[in-house]
Amino acid sequence: MNIGVYTVIDYAEQLIQGKGLDFHSLYLEKLYQHCKHVAILSVGLGFLYQLNLQEIIDLGVGSLLHDIGKIEIADSILKKSSVFESEKGLSIQDHPIVGFQRIQVFHFNKNVENIVLQHHERIDGSGYPSGLFDVPLCVQIVAMTDVFDWMSSECYRQKEQGIKETFDALYEMAGFDRMMLHIFKDAFDDAIGGI
Repeated sequence: MNIGVYTVIDYAEQLIQGKGLDFHSLYLEKLYQHCKHVAILSVGLGFLYQLNLQEIIDLGVGSLLHDIGKIEIADSILKKSSVFESEKGLSIQDHPIVGFQRIQVFHFNKNVENIVLQHHERIDGSGYPSGLFDVPLCVQIVAMTDVFDWMSSECYRQKEQGIKETFDALYEMAGFDRMMLHIFKDAFDDAIGGI
């Protein structure tokens, strides 16, 4: 069976919509594109790690939904204005919990739930919302690709950062598995012909 990244992403989108969750229409277009980029990168890394098919599908679904909690947060927060709390008193750091609560009614599996709830956790305990040290592999993958996509996008520091600079910054950050980061960088290197 030869299954590729985009086949998994398409299937993940169908699975989500099949549960009655029209997530694409809920997201702002920029946020949807970010989640799709994270899904592509995460599923690709899942294939490199030779995860089983269910875990790879979970990476796709979880990545597409990882920021769903942000739709509950005021636009002013998402646009990085000087306001850091919504009218409901929610901060941007609450979005994993809000997202986890939102998807509960759709009965996704534990891997998907963990990705939505824990994608800001770091293996050194410095993440949120719980400060975990024991972060599941699928969550680690999404956490790293989430930061990578965010840092290499125009949202970061008002201008797009180059791929090399993004990887340099990721290596300087605590909280990511160095071997995973190395595998990701090597795969990126191979895909684009060198960084």
